[in-house]
Amino acid sequence: MAKDKAYVHYNRSTGTILNISPIIEENWDQDYAEVDLEDVKPIILGLESPKKWIAEHSLVSDQVEVRRKTDYILKKLTVKDMLYEIPTSSTGSADIIVIQDFTRKFWKILIGDHLENQLLNKKVSLKHELAFSVTEKGNPNILYKSLLVDLEQLIKNHYQVIPFSDSFEQEKLTVSVYTKKEFSAYYYKRIDE
Repeated sequence: MAKDKAYVHYNRSTGTILNISPIIEENWDQDYAEVDLEDVKPIILGLESPKKWIAEHSLVSDQVEVRRKTDYILKKLTVKDMLYEIPTSSTGSADIIVIQDFTRKFWKILIGDHLENQLLNKKVSLKHELAFSVTEKGNPNILYKSLLVDLEQLIKNHYQVIPFSDSFEQEKLTVSVYTKKEFSAYYYKRIDE
């Protein structure tokens, strides 16, 4: 049995819900999403204010989702996704590449062309921060450094550079890089002198 649908018109930058309708209105721009009617029923029935809700692109499901601002998206991620060790071997093109370059003494985070185009074409909000944890090899409990990358700037520049600043980087310790897995494919590469 098919579920009833509703269309949510929203502000892509803020996620603010502007309107909910059973049809796509003529004056709507591209910032609308088709959702299950059950998902927005509390708003339609007037039980909850749309100000308490947000519409945003989920990097996990690759769709626009409507949720209460207080709900957490973490329910869709497994423990392995929340604490994902980025592999040091690549089986193809990666969405995100983390390079530890000892020659130039910096970390370089790159975004794959496919992911970059996909995010730009979907016209989603890019106000999101990617976090990477540099740890003892195979041990996420021993943190050496955190690398924070602004997704919007990463797409704009195609990469982001973070200079070495800690002693473990000078000592060339073998490390692991962990992140919350939000995209399909990651790759960590170490470049020695």
